[in-house]
Formats: sequence, C-alpha cells, structure tokens
Amino acid sequence: MILAIDLGTKTGWAIANNGKITAFGAENFSPKQKKPPPHKGERFLKFGAWLDGVIKSNGVTVIYYEKVRRHLGTDAAHMYGAFEGVMFMVSKQNNIDCCPVSVGTIKKSATGKGNAGKLEVINAANILGYNTQDDNAADAIGLANLAIKMEESHGKNTLQRPQKTTKTNKGGGQSTLAGGAATKGKRIQKKTI
Repeated sequence: MILAIDLGTKTGWAIANNGKITAFGAENFSPKQKKPPPHKGERFLKFGAWLDGVIKSNGVTVIYYEKVRRHLGTDAAHMYGAFEGVMFMVSKQNNIDCCPVSVGTIKKSATGKGNAGKLEVINAANILGYNTQDDNAADAIGLANLAIKMEESHGKNTLQRPQKTTKTNKGGGQSTLAGGAATKGKRIQKKTI
C-alpha cells in the first residue's frame, strides 16, 4: 500500500493499492484558533496524528513524498523541514520507508513537462478521472501514479535513495553526509545505501 504525500500546512495525499489510486484529498493543518495565538507546534502534532492514523488504518507499507529542494523563503523552508521531520519520525515508529521524489520528476510524469504549473497538474489529474481542483491533491495524485509505475517496473522500494558520502574534514577525521553533499574536503568513499 502506497501513500503519496505533498507535504505542507495543506498536505495533499493519495493512497494506492494494487496499481490503483483508491483515495485522495488534502488536509489543512493550519491552527483553527487565532486568539489566543496557537502554540507553534500545534500543526505538527495534528499532522503527526493524522499521518499515523492514515498509515495504520490503510496498512501503508511505503511513503513517497514530494522532495522540495528550493523554497520561496526561509519560513517556507522551515515549515517544510518540520513537516518532513515529523513524517520521518512517524514512518520510523511504523517501520516503513520514505522515498523522496523531486518536484520536476513528478510534474514531468504527470504532464510531460517538468516545469508545469499548478493548473496543468490539476488538469492532468482530472483527465485521468480524479475530480479535484486542489493543487496539493493533484500533486499527490501525480506522485501516486508515478510511485505505482516505479513499484511495478522495479519492485518494491527501488526508488534511488540518497547516497552517503564520507569526506575528510580539516582535522583529518571523517564525517558522513547524506545525499553526496560534501562541499569541502576530499571525498573518500561513495556508496548507495
């Protein structure tokens, strides 16, 4: 059972089973109360509880999520990172893998264009018979369809994972970075995990 997620305060999601999307939608984790100001962690607690419930009630075995590498601002980057961290925590508690897929890869799979706009992604989902006007749900539908193809053509969980790179730091010791993102020092070893 696949869960595809477009992370954010308004999270798009789609569930796929046996090669078909069986459910999709969008959940809004914005705090409902405005006064007094809600605790900053409220949306993340709500997201974590929702995600745990979806995993357990649907028998989710793998999560595919939209990996955003560039954000419009610092606040957006922090919010995305917090949602991603909660997803990692909940998936670890449920012993399931999270597979990142880039935004461009999802859009290209859904529309044929890696730089497609929101309306193009919505239209692509609607053409396939998924009635939605929500761009987050449409992104999750596109991701779920791509995840189905990846699972069918390569077997379970074969999405290319980030690589660990070991590098020498200034003190002569070694450190490991995820994603091969060593920017200083000499790369010593590169392997796929």
